[in-house]
Amino acid sequence: MQNIHAAWGAGPSEIFAAGEGFTIISAHSDSNPPREQFDALVEIASAAENVIAIGDYNCRPGNQCFEIVDQELDHCVESSGNPSMIEGHIDHIFVSPNLECQNYSYIESDASDHPVVVSEVSR
Repeated sequence: MQNIHAAWGAGPSEIFAAGEGFTIISAHSDSNPPREQFDALVEIASAAENVIAIGDYNCRPGNQCFEIVDQELDHCVESSGNPSMIEGHIDHIFVSPNLECQNYSYIESDASDHPVVVSEVSR
């Protein structure tokens, strides 16, 4: 198994909510992310259940890094009814195929140089 700590600077976290376990992966890749970062994320995601991978991926749909993650996990924007909203954005929420997203959106905020990406996630 690849060392996600070395690749991303942090490992996955396990949380429990309503009696369910979830694996949370917080992503913040380099501005020119190496493939190894995304291979490590996918390796962790494929071995876990109820994965929520959220953060600054520094890549957009169509980029190789985005497509690597999108092959293993589902992008929350698919359930938004407006998949084109992710155009131009580099912050994303991906989830295991058994999870569902609702109310996916980007919110402008003075707290960051990026819009805040939010979604409700359920089983």
